[in-house]
Amino acid sequence: MSPCRRRIALGLALFAGAAAIAAAMGLVPIAASSGHWAVTEWLLHATMRRSVQLRARWAGAPPDLADPALVLRGAGHYAAGCAPCHGAPGATASKIVQQMTPSPPELASRIGAWGPKELFWIVRHGVKFTGMPAWPAQERDDEVWSVVAFLMRLPHLSDAGYRRLVFGSADGSEAMPATDADSGLGSASGWQPTIAADEPATPLVALNEPLARLIASCTRCHGKDGRGRIPGAFPRLAGQNAAYLAGSLDAYASGGRHSGIMQPLAAALDEPTRQALARYFGGLTPMWSKAAGTGHGDPSPAGMDPPADAALIARGALIARRGIPERKVAACAPCHGLSAPKRSGTEPDTPRNPHYPLLAGQDQVYLAQQLGLFIEQRRGGTPWLQVMEISTHRLDPREAEAVAAYYAASGP
Repeated sequence: MSPCRRRIALGLALFAGAAAIAAAMGLVPIAASSGHWAVTEWLLHATMRRSVQLRARWAGAPPDLADPALVLRGAGHYAAGCAPCHGAPGATASKIVQQMTPSPPELASRIGAWGPKELFWIVRHGVKFTGMPAWPAQERDDEVWSVVAFLMRLPHLSDAGYRRLVFGSADGSEAMPATDADSGLGSASGWQPTIAADEPATPLVALNEPLARLIASCTRCHGKDGRGRIPGAFPRLAGQNAAYLAGSLDAYASGGRHSGIMQPLAAALDEPTRQALARYFGGLTPMWSKAAGTGHGDPSPAGMDPPADAALIARGALIARRGIPERKVAACAPCHGLSAPKRSGTEPDTPRNPHYPLLAGQDQVYLAQQLGLFIEQRRGGTPWLQVMEISTHRLDPREAEAVAAYYAASGP
């Protein structure tokens, strides 16, 4: 080894030894109150940025980030899971987290420095040594993209627009003008009220106060009538089997059903509270009732899905009734029933097991998404999960779309 190299090696060894001695003696300052040296902050931030830029190249192609349903889904999670640290229009971050080192950035003014794939990587994987957590359900890239869709819209939102996205309109209904640019959705959203003009919002005054607050939190996404806020954003809970809703909340809480949005919320509730919420939403005016719209070419003011392609519905009806025997795909009807009531006062063609969900009148986009997750075995679920995985893994995406179209349009 040349004398120059020996001197370099000796210098590095001395530096490493001095650093080890300083760490062992407790001389390295770790107090959050002291902050970082400027050079340390620059080095850590530059390292983080380059690391994210490199790894984000392999993120999959993003969906349509302008999709109003995707933006709305991300808005609900941002308000509950992100705003306490990163702030929001009209609301600053918690005074406690502002004392972190590094303190979480105020995103409305900083988000433009990152591209969609980079934001996806950060939200999905988190960042070490910053307090930024990884997404709780790594199986659900679709949920991560919904947060990214909202983040891309965040810098353009006013205080009022943010509140309308997160909480709906201020008059107690879910109605929102389709041309309200302040919402960040614009006229392309197709926003419709989910409560009919002659149907009052479900009152909360009869409930005990703690449960009322929880229900108010749930309705930010699922609507005050339990039928979702806009088509394609959230599942409709009104009139669903209470046993299925309770089982789903239990599965979310345990991590058996994968969702970075629902798991933290459900895990914070005890079992009696989860059952009470399930009974409440299961007791609302059913999603297949006249007030909720009838499907089959009769889109109602309650925000039900417009009629799908007739051939697609017919294909879905065939699969629902008889399955695809040549590929050993089971029929849906023996477990989930087929349709909503055929005349006023009659009962729907309900699932044979109360732990199975009622599908008639459910949101088409939501159904197709859930079937896709089953096909890819990334959904998780209740103890009945294996029944669905066996029944769906031979479906192709187009067939899943057909089944979703049939059940969404299935009505009186």
